[in-house]
Amino acid sequence: MSRFSPGRNDPCPCGSGKKFKHCHGRAEVGPVDVEAHDNALDRAVLWLEARHHKAFQQAMAGLADEVRPLTEDDGEPAPLDEETVRALFSAAAEHLVAEGELHTKRGTRRASELLLAADGCPLAPGQRRYIEALAHSPLRLYTITEVRRGEGMTLVDALDLQAEPLHVHERAASREVKVGMTLGARVLPVNDRLEFSGSIFPFAPLHTAQALASVRAEREAESAAGSSPADIDWITGLCIIEAWLQQWVGPAPVPRIVEAGSGEPMLLITDHYAVADAAVLAERLARESDVQGSAEHGWSRLVHGSDGLDRPVVSINPGRKPGRLSVFYKTQTAADAGRPWFEAIAGDTVRHLTREITDPGAAMALADSGTDDADALPADGREPTDAETAELMRKVMHRHYEHWADEPVPMLGDLTPRQCISTPSGLERVKGLLRYYEESEAGQAAAQKREPISFDFLWEDLGIVR
Repeated sequence: MSRFSPGRNDPCPCGSGKKFKHCHGRAEVGPVDVEAHDNALDRAVLWLEARHHKAFQQAMAGLADEVRPLTEDDGEPAPLDEETVRALFSAAAEHLVAEGELHTKRGTRRASELLLAADGCPLAPGQRRYIEALAHSPLRLYTITEVRRGEGMTLVDALDLQAEPLHVHERAASREVKVGMTLGARVLPVNDRLEFSGSIFPFAPLHTAQALASVRAEREAESAAGSSPADIDWITGLCIIEAWLQQWVGPAPVPRIVEAGSGEPMLLITDHYAVADAAVLAERLARESDVQGSAEHGWSRLVHGSDGLDRPVVSINPGRKPGRLSVFYKTQTAADAGRPWFEAIAGDTVRHLTREITDPGAAMALADSGTDDADALPADGREPTDAETAELMRKVMHRHYEHWADEPVPMLGDLTPRQCISTPSGLERVKGLLRYYEESEAGQAAAQKREPISFDFLWEDLGIVR
């Protein structure tokens, strides 16, 4: 077992240059005459290290073995720089205090129980309440949907799509984070508001999907094995810390846009139809056992996947004009199978007009490069003016997002934005996506020295008030 927490005569991991026993490992604790929760975690760690030294050392070493990434070539612990080691020490200590156990001479006890016992750590009332809150606040993955600079942010659970949005008070981090970012954190009730605990684990965009998949798979495996909710939360926290470390020591994953259910490359395909008899079409779709929906909101054909989830493979949406509808698919395979299926059911109630195909990867590159579109370039072959380029990009953006409100979005659990806004959680997730689009566009516009393209048309299409 590798030793992660230093010995009392070793240098302190905080980088102060002092011995651990004279710095973060000192046994002394000062007076506790304050009501605030300041330094509650530091006081708890010092007390545990002093009163249960061997058990604390063993628990911290065990945590290091669990979360520290291994090198691919020889399977040895990957090297970490001093700053990362200090961050890992703080993260492991918080995880141990919040949810961990110590194997003491009197048996195995939760660290929080030892701290809060009658003969436990001397804590001020506010510090005691903080440790209690920490013990009931597992480490979770969240997506940021709104940032209020210098004040706080709004989060949604990245895995539980039904969880209510959380409004967190956080001055420092709110100046650094961006809408759309995924992070691991504990959210604690402190007095009359929500706050982060000390450790926050932000994920770079290229590592987010991998982290989400890793944590989701671990939770599902533990649940299938019959693990208790507390054990699942503990493993989840370890998995988040490990995934956070992995992004600094492992190679960046190659970005690839794939459909969640099949793993196929994403290709957005929309067939447009003229409707001759909407009532008969609705009756025929209602008779299909694997189809859900209505003429007002559209229909979805659901397929039960190997992961136990029902996902739409065909989405039939009302058209923007009377007498029109569109049928949407997320992959070429789904479109190849879906069009014959739909037209066999619809029969003479519809007439195919056109097919529209969008490659998300190409569309992203299009937006990043400020591409040209031959149909919109000046006819005389001259370079377009700034105004003409801006208008070209606006048209490209509007065409790309034309059916967005009625297309299933993986980040929304394969629901369409219009379906999702019916619940408070779904509404906040959709707002978060729109804010993310706007911030990304603002950044690109600033880099290209142009005015940003407005996404007001998407807010208005969904009827969402900012």
